[in-house]
Amino acid sequence: MLRINCPACGQQSYSASVESFISCNFCGKIFSGKHGPEKREKPREKRQIPFYLSWKGRPVKAQTFDCSEQGLGVEVFEQISLTVGKILTFFLEGLPQTGKVAWIKPFPQKVVAGLNVAKTL
Repeated sequence: MLRINCPACGQQSYSASVESFISCNFCGKIFSGKHGPEKREKPREKRQIPFYLSWKGRPVKAQTFDCSEQGLGVEVFEQISLTVGKILTFFLEGLPQTGKVAWIKPFPQKVVAGLNVAKTL
């Protein structure tokens, strides 16, 4: 367990990971010991929406795990070599979308990434 100070009120909170976003028990501010205060003005909405993205001319199975006004958190169910800044094309609930990769977290059987999109669901 790690002890980290809230960037808003300075009180000490505890977390198992400095990368995780937690809310302060005293003031409610959402923050991470590594990333600082949450920058989104509106919260993330947990939504699982299956879709396919186009990767090197072929469809790759993926799914959202959260949506915000600026972007999507996605799981790609294949180990593909995404890079930060890469533009992806996909259809989400029948609508064509493009998203710019903001961050990547590779796992053995999948890739988790954050995409900046102009308009989300």
